[in-house]
Amino acid sequence: MNTGIPGKRPLATWSDYRDAVAGLLADTQTRLTVFDPDLAETGLESPQCAASLAVLVGRDPPGEAIRFLLRDPSHLERDCPRLMRILADFSHRFTVRVLRPEQIERAPESAFIIADSDNVALRFHHAFPRGRVNRGDSAAAAELSALFETFWLEAEQGPTGAKPLGL
Repeated sequence: MNTGIPGKRPLATWSDYRDAVAGLLADTQTRLTVFDPDLAETGLESPQCAASLAVLVGRDPPGEAIRFLLRDPSHLERDCPRLMRILADFSHRFTVRVLRPEQIERAPESAFIIADSDNVALRFHHAFPRGRVNRGDSAAAAELSALFETFWLEAEQGPTGAKPLGL
């Protein structure tokens, strides 16, 4: 459920988490940052979320609108045709990077999504749904954003959505 109301709300189930992600995404105006092991539990491949992502990358502001930082891109490449299509069509606004093996050892166990620098969906451990949604909390978003940037700089280029020409 998308309330858009500032404050914190706990997440207890995968359904709670996916609803929170969809709600944040529906309200995102300029930038989405995702730190997740593989995107398998985010719900981003759903028709609703994929449509919201397509709207986000199609908006006017220049620069990257979406950044995914993953431990393993195989789920994205294998099971997310909608996301891969958006990635291929808007590679100038959508970037995926993958943690290097040496980064995985020191990466946080959490998973999070930051929307527009003040809304966060955080899972305390990436393997479980328990977490919280912080809306209108720029301090929490800034802390997670700094963590994200630390790993982003050293990560490898991930999938681009480009198809071989087959020449």
